Amino acid sequence: MLGVRFPGHALNSESAEGRKLRLLCFGFVMGPAIGAIWTLFVAVAACGLIGFFTGQALRPAVVPCMVFGAWLGFVWMPDGKRTRSVRIAWSAGLALLPAAAFLFLQPAIYGSAETDRTVLALTWVCFSIAAAWPLEWMLRPLPFGAVDGGVLENVLRRLLSGLVYVFFVFIFASLLFVMVSRAL
Repeated sequence: MLGVRFPGHALNSESAEGRKLRLLCFGFVMGPAIGAIWTLFVAVAACGLIGFFTGQALRPAVVPCMVFGAWLGFVWMPDGKRTRSVRIAWSAGLALLPAAAFLFLQPAIYGSAETDRTVLALTWVCFSIAAAWPLEWMLRPLPFGAVDGGVLENVLRRLLSGLVYVFFVFIFASLLFVMVSRAL
């Protein structure tokens, strides 16, 4: 077990800190928070890897990535009423958000003026799949309502495992890229 324990006096008190801490004990708060963290991390990794291999300048925007991740975290959270196919349909409908962001707002991932549009589209596809698919696995045990300590530990363990896996894949891919480029 991770040993994540909330201080008992803060959870049981009526102070401002106690109320803020109790708010974290609900799935509808933890799901979007985990989604925002995961999506930002995946956006940085996708931009880094694809930028590494193509030589194009790509970068994530923090606020749009976190908003996109919070929405994904809320959509992928199981609440008992939505089946998996409904959640997949909702997340597929989220493909309209990045398209609208290209038109009206700052997109979550963007490039310089010289960035090829196909590379940008490939980055978006990789980013969307890498953000949504593992997030469903991470949030699977999280209930919509109140969360107990064991479930919270399980969800946080899944989040940290995913972050570590992405980090090591990024290191391996960058080492592979350096070795191949040196051999040529």
